[in-house]
Amino acid sequence: MAELSNETFRTMILSLSRGRYNLLLGSGISLDSTNAAGERVKSAEDLRKELCSTLDVPETTPLSQAAQLLSPEQVERFLTKPYSGCTPGPSLALLPTFLWRRMFTFNIDDVLEALYRGNGAAKQRLGSLNFNSAFDPTPEHECVNLVHLHGTAREPSTGYVFSHTEYARYMREQNHWMHMLSGILATEPFIIAGTSLNEIDLEFYLSQRTAHTPMKDRGPSFLVEPNPNRITRHHCERHGLVLFEGTLEGFLRVLDKGLPSRPTVSDLVLPDRSNLRLASVAPPTLLRFFSDFEFVEGKEEARSALPGPFLGGREPEWSDINQHLDVERRANTRIYEETRRLLNARGRSGPALVMVLDEAGVGKSTTAMRVAHSLAQAGVYVFSIKTNMRIDTRAAIGYLKELDRPFVLLADRLGDHAEQILEIISHSEVSERVVVLGAERNYRSELIDIVFGGVPTINVVLDKLDQTELRELLESYRGFGLVASKQAITDPARFAQVLSGDSVTVAVCRILEDFRALDSIVKELWGETPADARPVYVAAALAHHCHSAGIRFSVLQSASGPLYAVRELLDKGHPLRLAVSPLESDFAIPLNSAVADRLLHSVQRTERGLLLDVFIAIAKSLAPMVNRMAIKLRSPEARLAQRLFDVDKIVRPFLDHMSESFYVAVQSAWEWNSRYWEQRALLAAETDLAIAISHARHAVAIEKHPFTQTTLAKIILKQMEAEQRGKERLFGEAFDLLSDAIESEALHSRTTIHPFTTLFSGAARFLETGGTLTERQAGRLSTYTAEAAYNFRHDRQIDAIIRKLDGLIERG
Repeated sequence: MAELSNETFRTMILSLSRGRYNLLLGSGISLDSTNAAGERVKSAEDLRKELCSTLDVPETTPLSQAAQLLSPEQVERFLTKPYSGCTPGPSLALLPTFLWRRMFTFNIDDVLEALYRGNGAAKQRLGSLNFNSAFDPTPEHECVNLVHLHGTAREPSTGYVFSHTEYARYMREQNHWMHMLSGILATEPFIIAGTSLNEIDLEFYLSQRTAHTPMKDRGPSFLVEPNPNRITRHHCERHGLVLFEGTLEGFLRVLDKGLPSRPTVSDLVLPDRSNLRLASVAPPTLLRFFSDFEFVEGKEEARSALPGPFLGGREPEWSDINQHLDVERRANTRIYEETRRLLNARGRSGPALVMVLDEAGVGKSTTAMRVAHSLAQAGVYVFSIKTNMRIDTRAAIGYLKELDRPFVLLADRLGDHAEQILEIISHSEVSERVVVLGAERNYRSELIDIVFGGVPTINVVLDKLDQTELRELLESYRGFGLVASKQAITDPARFAQVLSGDSVTVAVCRILEDFRALDSIVKELWGETPADARPVYVAAALAHHCHSAGIRFSVLQSASGPLYAVRELLDKGHPLRLAVSPLESDFAIPLNSAVADRLLHSVQRTERGLLLDVFIAIAKSLAPMVNRMAIKLRSPEARLAQRLFDVDKIVRPFLDHMSESFYVAVQSAWEWNSRYWEQRALLAAETDLAIAISHARHAVAIEKHPFTQTTLAKIILKQMEAEQRGKERLFGEAFDLLSDAIESEALHSRTTIHPFTTLFSGAARFLETGGTLTERQAGRLSTYTAEAAYNFRHDRQIDAIIRKLDGLIERG
């Protein structure tokens, strides 16, 4: 193995101990394994020679060409049977004793499935997937997915992918697993074994990876090759792979020696405190709960001598709170006391919500985490959501109902998990002992109101930092040697006045940049940023604006292309910096959200063509990661895509007259998606109602869903207003669509406000223009207004619409 520096070896072992390594495996790993007939499993090269001899083709014929000539009977004889019912050889014995992130294989045999089956030494279960399996971005922590990229003998009816033409066809069809591998291979640590770098599909997967694209804080990636040549060494250097000259068995022994005591999934996921590992809760439920939530310990830590990303404006992680790097704000005391009061309230008949709603950059996350820290120090059990994925509500209820005391659920970005949190806290054995402490951006207040309309809520808006808080902020930065103005050091009171009215992130940026105006700072940073780095930063800023969780590094690297390494924007010397998300280390966010948002709007005014390119690049890079399963599981990529395509709140405000160009440019990747056509319909509705209705009908045809039905009805009602003829027919169709949407949601125990508001507004306009309701329509409207008045009783807008509609019906 190439000589490793101490730091490289340390990061390798650290990444390995945390289960961060991925595997990409070829036929060379199975050479000492046997099949059901007791025969050695053939390598790809031996199979190629056998097929050439059997088929009477030149002995140099590639396997991809020879395999195309096989009859169905020969496929069974040469492919399915010889690679089925395998027994793994001894060389693989150590492999299941490590934690792996994912596995990909070019092999069609079932050696690895047999290796894990019933293996008491295995640290994880193995989930076997074929290249056409449904894309699941969220495997359970105790399960490692194995993806067969060329097919598997366990599913012969699906076929095998050997030929270049077959492979190209699957790539054109946006195969999720193949594109995922290409993306993560560029940035994440991999061990590649049993395969040659000369294979055409491996060349494709490595095309996005250079020596500079892998993340710096992860272990190195390896090519395990017993017989390397000069070309192999050149490829390793080109793609940033460390060459291990030996077999996979030898490499696993090196790993075994470097990490003799290996953690289990439970070691990585479960808290150390034994009183939290409830005996009444089954181990799988414990694992799933603590995969979604972390226990807030309320630790006290000594301040670090060096400033971290939090002091640059990034959202905090718990170590920042434990070190008291934040400013103690007046609102903290109020939120703490209200939460304690609700926890201790006697006779409370259900859950309660304390909600911090405010603009981006004002310190919502920091405030919520500081209050949670104080509660934990006071002995309150606090569990903070730590997953970017959908919460396992059954596991959460199964654990929380067994607790012996009231507790707090901390939900930063509450909107991402609103429906799951409501399901958890509404459970009869949980509801009377829980208070939710939430934080969210203002623009999602409608969602919070709709979901938690029946939950007693205390809303808190954070005041601007007062002079005492600003001086404390300045003192904190002075202590780390980060104040860029000598006058501010000697006269902090005057410079605290300078920062009056600024949000926390703006104030931080100005302290670090000599107290200049934010626009001046942003302009200078943009000017200092290399041209090839600008689109990368803008992409991260746009993703963060759309979805506060940020964007996965592999997706951002894919959107940026291999010529610029995303990781460079993490360097301290970079003008416009990115940071690793404090919630999930695979995600990138702008270091300072105020700078990112201000820059994004500046680019919107001055370089809209660049912004269009960024929109297109992100959408195309997200496409392979989003399908119906990902949408159902509410994966970060699915949520980011949902927001990115929002015509009213994102696309039109940023792209204006270029909006249609964006949708057209990404159509081939997204035309399967009903939301894509919904948003195109809403865009077209401004200029061409006929096209808009066609797009909206297409969305319903793809997926009959309350959302698509509501969009189609909204546009039909717009056509009703624009045309005098046929308004009864148009209103009748819209009424039926919205009625169906409302009743469909009720059937699935889900109620959203949009079908109701669209129906009530449309009915009011219909009556105002001389329309007459049928007896059936009037009866249903009466039922729906009563339902809405109850379900959305805190919403003033719907109350006003209902009163207006009632008045029109009475006059009619």
